[in-house]
Amino acid sequence: MLDDVSHNWSTLKDPGIRHDGEYPKHAYIHTNYGELRKQVYSYLIPTGKLLVGDYVQNLNVTTSSIRTHYLLEFEGVQPPIPSVATTYFVRSDEFNLRDIDLGIAGVTKKLNTEVSMKLYERQIQFNGSPKSALAFLHDRTRHLECLTNVSLRFLCGSTKAVQLPHPAPAGAIIPPTNIVCWRKMLNVLVHYCPNIKNVELSIDSSFWDSEPWTKSVHTIYESPFGKSPFLYQARANYGDGRWEYSKSFLELIARFHKAHFKLSIDEPAGDLEEKKAKAEYGASWRLHYPPCKGYVSAFPERSREFREKLEKHMMKKMEDRPAYNQFRLCDCDWKKFTDGKPMLGTSCIYTWKGGEVMKKKAKDLWV
Repeated sequence: MLDDVSHNWSTLKDPGIRHDGEYPKHAYIHTNYGELRKQVYSYLIPTGKLLVGDYVQNLNVTTSSIRTHYLLEFEGVQPPIPSVATTYFVRSDEFNLRDIDLGIAGVTKKLNTEVSMKLYERQIQFNGSPKSALAFLHDRTRHLECLTNVSLRFLCGSTKAVQLPHPAPAGAIIPPTNIVCWRKMLNVLVHYCPNIKNVELSIDSSFWDSEPWTKSVHTIYESPFGKSPFLYQARANYGDGRWEYSKSFLELIARFHKAHFKLSIDEPAGDLEEKKAKAEYGASWRLHYPPCKGYVSAFPERSREFREKLEKHMMKKMEDRPAYNQFRLCDCDWKKFTDGKPMLGTSCIYTWKGGEVMKKKAKDLWV
């Protein structure tokens, strides 16, 4: 097979060529097979971002798809939306996934490794629910170390289902982000994807109403009583209506090791309250507008300054984080799955924890 060496064909004597003097130029062929393979990969595997999200329709687990399935719940969403048994989709708005030819990956182990790196080194946008990301990662446990660039999306306790952007299927919607699933997803990304060096986080506009951002960036790391369960994971229930919460959704992000971090927060869109305030109070409408939204609308430069400070603060936190390089293969008991189709709620990825050490098995490293 192709190897990282250069061959000099001048040692191969053509009987039709005289060898008593200088060899003709065409007798010398120098080939860098590493570069040659990269050129071949560029034709077989197009470049571009991948979007991972949730199908909106119910999918029967007896389908021929072997993707991990899960129950997508729309708890608290208004108007009410029933839960759906579904799975994730993978799409790109830059190329057609059917154009990818992975047949070369089955030739040798070396080609399999290089093709996997080429396929997963692109940015993967987890814009759907954390369950869709967990299911995607569960189906690719042998390639987690190939991930280098991820983009995440968090919905701050909104009561409305959100439409996924193009190229998601028509009607693809997701509920507010579940903080418990968010933590499980980040446990996998932080501990089992050691080569992630670029992390992007986008937050919806309800962040401005949910966080005490007008004080300082450090307020997001406070965990007093009464925090929203959408933004912080519950740690203790004191029985009198008070809950204590441990880490915020931003603290869970800040566990990546020395990653380049980029943060974006949606600007609040104008609504009926703003129009009403403008019509009723005229030039002084900002003084009578809801505090957080009015503050952002009146002082957009301060919200930008806050976002920049928060982004730098998160990157500083990542600088102090330890590096993880753990390996884990899927060890699910497929006999317990319906018709052999994996279900996320009973899969092995739900039990993965930081600090585990799994030995590599030579027979499982290449499929």
